[in-house]
Amino acid sequence: MNSVIKNSVIGYPLEHSLSPILHNELYCLLGIEAELIKDEDDDIKNLVSRIRNKPYGLTAVTMPHKQSIIEYLDEVEDNALEINSVNTIVNKKGKLFGYNTDVYGIEYALRDVEIKNKSVLIIGAGGVARPVTYFISQAGGKPLFSNRTREKAEALVKDFGGRVVEMEELKSENVDIIINTTPIGMSPDFDSSPVPRDFLLDRHIVFDIIYNPLETKLLQDAKFAGAKVISGLDMFIAQGTRQIELWRDIKIDIGKHFDKLKELLINKI
Repeated sequence: MNSVIKNSVIGYPLEHSLSPILHNELYCLLGIEAELIKDEDDDIKNLVSRIRNKPYGLTAVTMPHKQSIIEYLDEVEDNALEINSVNTIVNKKGKLFGYNTDVYGIEYALRDVEIKNKSVLIIGAGGVARPVTYFISQAGGKPLFSNRTREKAEALVKDFGGRVVEMEELKSENVDIIINTTPIGMSPDFDSSPVPRDFLLDRHIVFDIIYNPLETKLLQDAKFAGAKVISGLDMFIAQGTRQIELWRDIKIDIGKHFDKLKELLINKI
């Protein structure tokens, strides 16, 4: 067992994290002798010490550490700096390299969606909103931001363009794509949705970054309205796959493993 490489997911809390299930199944499928474990701590300095000294080869970073970890890394890729969020650390001979694979996950989840010149309503302005907005802007979409705290939404406009809107004043027909980046609707809050049911139209494409539950109330309402719906599980699987690619410097055929991984995770949710 000593030959098995230890990797980690860091964050606080980690009770509901599915990263170990996803990673360990992929390691098995790819023939990689490694295991990803949970390393839960709200103190970022303790975690950085363990990443360097354990040492973990690959570290998946989740909330609340995606921003605070950056100052402790040796090198950070440009897009992660622009987004101001790191969700992946690769330990290369004691040097820590930071990346953001959430963008790749978002791109994969929206792989069949035309973004260019489309009005994209982004709900929320927290950590996940940044990689979502980065991708939408890069793909030529027109971001509209709805958030309880207007100042946070205005900060996204300043960094990425677009404009802030009030849901009450927004017309459904002026929106093409809706993306929820908030935790509204996440387990155990099954009965809540960030979008009124009567706002949703069959012309909409609705993407919820939440993957537990697999079908949030937002997605249920959107499906009822006849809209195309996309679960956060697609993003989760793709971003985790990309983490392994960066760590091992390999290319993984995600399509080959996607259905099996999705089925496994659905059974664990």
